[in-house]
Amino acid sequence: LLDTGGYGPRMSVPYGTYSHDTDLWVWNHKQYLPVFASGNDGRRGARTISAPGNAKNVLTVGSLELGAGLDPYREDVAYFSSTGPTYDGRIKPDIITPGTGISAAYSDNSKNPGVCLTSVHSGSSVSTPLAAASVALLRQFLREGRHSNPQSNPDQTAGIPY
Repeated sequence: LLDTGGYGPRMSVPYGTYSHDTDLWVWNHKQYLPVFASGNDGRRGARTISAPGNAKNVLTVGSLELGAGLDPYREDVAYFSSTGPTYDGRIKPDIITPGTGISAAYSDNSKNPGVCLTSVHSGSSVSTPLAAASVALLRQFLREGRHSNPQSNPDQTAGIPY
């Protein structure tokens, strides 16, 4: 199972009840991987990962800025992306994915039926779904046994539990 979340307190906090409860739940449900945004407090410096992104058993996602500055080929951590280490010294975020200028579909509550609208967003909550989708594809790849034999039959690995 996979879950993605770009929610939580809008500030960095030490490891607390919210993160502990998340870790405990994941420990008891080992087939589950929550993917959380790191937060957008990076302007404040280090140790800005928000809960539950600072939990130990979650995949925490930060934002990558593509074309940073004047160089269109430059890639860097987005200036707003929360960074680690966590208050107890762990390295977070675990991964960064594009999170600036991301175009996404949205609804205007059916004011224009049949019209696909888009808007542009930035933030670690925009980066998180891309990481979660990548994890889902990787899981499928491994579950189908393609890592050991690209020509393998998916039926041969159907018994893998997750």
